[in-house]
Amino acid sequence: MKNMLIEAKRLIRLGLSDEEIQKKCKPIGSFSGAMRKNLVAMMDHVGVADYLGIESTSELFDKHVELGNLTSAIRYPTFLVKDGKETNFASDIKPKSALFSFAAPLTIEEIEKAPEALLLPLGPKVSNYLQKVLKGSEYEKNLLPQIPHPSGANAERIAYFLGKKKKEDLSAKTNPNKIDAEKHEIQKILRERKI
Repeated sequence: MKNMLIEAKRLIRLGLSDEEIQKKCKPIGSFSGAMRKNLVAMMDHVGVADYLGIESTSELFDKHVELGNLTSAIRYPTFLVKDGKETNFASDIKPKSALFSFAAPLTIEEIEKAPEALLLPLGPKVSNYLQKVLKGSEYEKNLLPQIPHPSGANAERIAYFLGKKKKEDLSAKTNPNKIDAEKHEIQKILRERKI
């Protein structure tokens, strides 16, 4: 978000229209920094680039930005304030909560922009949220299994997902069977959908 706001400020000073600023800022802000490197590596690893017919999913952030909608499940930065401090959510977003009621229609609105697009959730919280939002909808069939969230906090899961860490070297916090099953299912779906 910070990178996007810095770029927006620069473009405003250049006199660009709001529409041009939004178009140019989104790929700059989307998963910028180390998260982008991890995300690109994982998407390329499971075959997203091949599915899209591009060399690498890094191109989704510049010359092939039109092929993807790289967005957060909840469109706006959202934090839980606990004891006066912002923190991450420790649990899933419950369907009857105020946050779910606010966010779910916005998520559907985003999906409706590209109703045939495949949805690739990053991590279990996003996957669980999308499963609840899409349950019984026409978009449910487009939801892929999750890949590890690309944040540095998931370094071990990402390393295993990419084949850079062996199963026997993993901590008890990482479930290799789940990661393998989800990865293989994504690859299978991408192969089948490409035909």
